[in-house]
Amino acid sequence: PLPDHSLPTAHLAGASVVSATMGEVRLGVRRGEYDDGEWYEGSVDANGDEHGHGTEFHGNGNPWYQGRWKNGVREGYGTEFYEDGNPRYQGRWKNGVREGYGTELYEDGIKLKFVGLWKNGEYDFDHSRTFYSRDGRKLEFHRQSDANGTLRASETWGSDMCTIYRSGPT
Repeated sequence: PLPDHSLPTAHLAGASVVSATMGEVRLGVRRGEYDDGEWYEGSVDANGDEHGHGTEFHGNGNPWYQGRWKNGVREGYGTEFYEDGNPRYQGRWKNGVREGYGTELYEDGIKLKFVGLWKNGEYDFDHSRTFYSRDGRKLEFHRQSDANGTLRASETWGSDMCTIYRSGPT
């Protein structure tokens, strides 16, 4: 539905905000074509930034992220979607990146890829070890560091092997 244009409107960076003030948070709809065709619908703060609950959409109209926002970034619980609309990640966010407990899914949006903890938008290898192959098998996790302190985590199943690298001291 289109917003009620009888409410006050502010224009922000190629988007319009139609809102009703409720304390420090304005409930409203922010719409507009951005360079990549994406848009946001949901609650905004006094500056017009995403704040509270809302949905960001891909240019094709499918949701990109639905959940909690704080000061214009993903914060709290939310779901990220692939461009075709299938869920990609469900879990916690902090400062716009995956943080805390979450579940990552393969492109079909059904099969598990990873379940566990995230830290600064990456798998938290110190605490999480539950990966899944595309056919649903749980992967064995091995952790080792090289001479430079680079963490190397390998998941092995059958004769196949996938290696994930994370830079930095362990």
